[in-house]
Amino acid sequence: MYMILETIIVVALLNTTILVCLKKWGWLESYSIDRSPWMPRADCYLCLGFWLAVVEIIGIVILYGPVFIIVPFCSCALTNYLTNIAIIHDYNSGRK
Repeated sequence: MYMILETIIVVALLNTTILVCLKKWGWLESYSIDRSPWMPRADCYLCLGFWLAVVEIIGIVILYGPVFIIVPFCSCALTNYLTNIAIIHDYNSGRK
């Protein structure tokens, strides 16, 4: 149980770091311009966090087994919360 909880937290923190970096470097803006209609919007951090977690969990499932399939569902909400705090509350730009 603790291993799954630990994996959820690590995946959420990793996804948040990736999304904050992509936002800061401007890659999410170019993604929103060039994305296909079936791809998630660049401002939907819940969707992006979920799909990032799915990609990471595919590797974990290959290594450890199918018990970690619940991790994307649990970590996407935490990723959404952390990313919104980090991006919306950008204290350098003066926004709240």
